Amino acid sequence: MEDLDRSIHFLTEDMQYEKEEIRAEKDNMKADMEDMEDEMEEIKAENDKMKADMEDMEAEMEEIKAEKDNMKADMEDMEAEMEEIKAEKARMKAEKDEMEAEMRAERGAWHKIGPEFLERIRLA
Repeated sequence: MEDLDRSIHFLTEDMQYEKEEIRAEKDNMKADMEDMEDEMEEIKAENDKMKADMEDMEAEMEEIKAEKDNMKADMEDMEAEMEEIKAEKARMKAEKDEMEAEMRAERGAWHKIGPEFLERIRLA
């Protein structure tokens, strides 16, 4: 009977020991799971930050593209103004040349008329 009691005692101790080991493993697994959850949260936070950074960079790229488009439009406007100025300059030069030609023609006419006119005045 003593052997039976001793066997039961050892079995009970073994079961208690195994129960504590299982509890310790369960606690370790729970801690590991919590660590993995924390890591997943960190990874998710990093991914969210990277996504936000990418969206910011895309917005900056859009702003740069808009600035480039505006600068291109400004350059086209300035080129059009330069063409208008060139056309105005050419028109003014043509008017000047025409006026100079008219003045030369008038001077030439006075030279032709001048001697005859002077002769008439002298004869009169």
